[in-house]
Amino acid sequence: MKNPSKLNTVFAAALLSAPLALGGFSAANAAPGNFSFGAVEYLPYDARLPAAQTFITQQLPIGISTREAIKRLKKVDAHCPNQPAANGQITCRFSMMVRPNYGTLGEVTWAVDISQNDQGRLTAVSVDRTRTGFGDD
Repeated sequence: MKNPSKLNTVFAAALLSAPLALGGFSAANAAPGNFSFGAVEYLPYDARLPAAQTFITQQLPIGISTREAIKRLKKVDAHCPNQPAANGQITCRFSMMVRPNYGTLGEVTWAVDISQNDQGRLTAVSVDRTRTGFGDD
């Protein structure tokens, strides 16, 4: 009988590497005009947050409808909840496992916080990137 923990490890590794092996993300996807939270991880470290902030500024201007903002965020791979929090705040997220060259395995999470008024229009938007795992980026 085969070792089930070894099989689970192999299966998990194959599952996590599938998007890269299938060409789901590449450095070309991070080119201007092709922004997505998955592709931005292939930019140089110091360019990642500015690229996300540029996307937010250009694509989610204050005053657009929250529905349109969520539609645009979903196009760049973010997951948004179906209902806002009690205070009207909506947080859309994107997470992926990463292992930078010469780095360690970790999880990167992008969070976009949206505030809206009682007419369903954006009043504030912010973006943040966090990484959890072993060691630094």
